[in-house]
Amino acid sequence: MRRHASDTASVVDPAPEPERAVVVVPTTFERRALGRIDGPVVVCGPGPSAVRTWATTAALPRGTHVIVAGVAGGLRASASIGLARIVSEVRAPDGRVAATFDAGAAWTVVGVDRVVSTPAEKRALAERSGADIVDMESHAFVAAATEREWRLTIVRGVSDGVDDALPKGLASLVTPMGGLRPLRTAAFLARRPNLIPALRELGRRTTLAMRSVRAIVEDVRSPHGAR
Repeated sequence: MRRHASDTASVVDPAPEPERAVVVVPTTFERRALGRIDGPVVVCGPGPSAVRTWATTAALPRGTHVIVAGVAGGLRASASIGLARIVSEVRAPDGRVAATFDAGAAWTVVGVDRVVSTPAEKRALAERSGADIVDMESHAFVAAATEREWRLTIVRGVSDGVDDALPKGLASLVTPMGGLRPLRTAAFLARRPNLIPALRELGRRTTLAMRSVRAIVEDVRSPHGAR
């Protein structure tokens, strides 16, 4: 009688390939600035509402490693333009600690529900929160990851420092899906042509910051990465 291999010896299945992390960026501009990167990269849209909507429809299984990659505003001189780090602590808009991560010498980010645009607002937020940087998505990602049992890493690069003002109305130029509204943008610049140099400079700084973000993301996603 013919015997199966399992009758005579143990059969060891090859180790499965490690599941690739999913990189999520808020806007298409950040996606372009991130550049070419191996593995899945998706755009979720800017702000907490967009993150919640994306998380509901993403259908990622429990245990998925989600890497949030994007830009942030600096709240302290140490968070300088172009610098990127992994986030070690996320604070909600009310200042409570939403999550902590074992990330070594890293940044604390405070989440907000609207753009913090002036140096005075940034300094006041730094005083209230004790955070190094500010963004509009990290606290929402913490809530989504906790509910769905995802593993979460947040990487942020600084596109505007504590002394830099952002033009009012920028948020209205981006769709809920993270894309640019071309007609609205054209009308905005036609009314305020003096802002064109500032927007170009912000674009340059965003690209610089996202290059730094990409280096960290690639390290995190490597087999022996930081997380």
